[in-house]
Amino acid sequence: MTTGLDYSAGRIPGRAIRDAGHSFVIRYAGTPGRAKNIKAAEYADLVANGVSVWLVYENGVDDAMGGFRGGVAAANAARADAAAIGYANGPIFFCADRHLAPGEVATALTYLDGAASVLGRERVGAYGFSEFINPARDGGRAAYFWQCGSRSAVRPGVHVYQRNTGAASVGGIQCDINDLLIPITKGDDMSANDVIGKRPDGSDITIGDALANLYLGAFYGGGGSGARAVYPTVNAINDDLGKVWDTTGTVTAGGASADMYTRLQKVEGKVDELLAAIKNLSAGRDPVAAKP
Repeated sequence: MTTGLDYSAGRIPGRAIRDAGHSFVIRYAGTPGRAKNIKAAEYADLVANGVSVWLVYENGVDDAMGGFRGGVAAANAARADAAAIGYANGPIFFCADRHLAPGEVATALTYLDGAASVLGRERVGAYGFSEFINPARDGGRAAYFWQCGSRSAVRPGVHVYQRNTGAASVGGIQCDINDLLIPITKGDDMSANDVIGKRPDGSDITIGDALANLYLGAFYGGGGSGARAVYPTVNAINDDLGKVWDTTGTVTAGGASADMYTRLQKVEGKVDELLAAIKNLSAGRDPVAAKP
């Protein structure tokens, strides 16, 4: 299970988070006068250490009772803060951080609508208990869902569950532990080291692996051919190089064309290195498990 942290009592170095076995954090934004608010240097350090970062806005437990106008104000504050630290496109969660009475749910949902009018629905996340998360998800009021409370109340479609037991101390800071139930794949915070699947042999497929294969497949054969799609191209280069050798029979190491001979040797060596590197990529990192 991929786990992450949320915390408000201080700042934790990204290396400490990774060393503790966690892959992501959800940090506060939009309240820059408060100590819990993320700073640009902190954000940069987290990302540099391969920690995925998502943001949450919370001024108080009754934020959602501000309705649509409250959502607009919260989203504007969070968006400005996010831009200031370099977090341009990722999700931002908006909270109903207490149990809601039946008559309060509708107002809380309009709070999400207000945030969506500023950020776009695709960037809005909802945080809270099941009586808020369930109708928000069922009604399409947000794109991401972070649920607290009882684990048994979590229904399919929730991205993150905040455990209600087992807080952790990381870097001297008390943290809530969160389970990632559905990958969150939007945001500038994604790391090339994030794991998105498994190969048949059980080894991890990272975002970097997938991007490498997507690029090679798209530009050297398309489809799912991945790294192996470059083989025909490199082999064709080798064939062309062989033809050059065939047509330069007068070239000798000690003759007048020694410089050309040396250059051709270097080119041949580079082509061999390229082919070996591509085969290594396919064998070791290609998500498609097949021999070249």
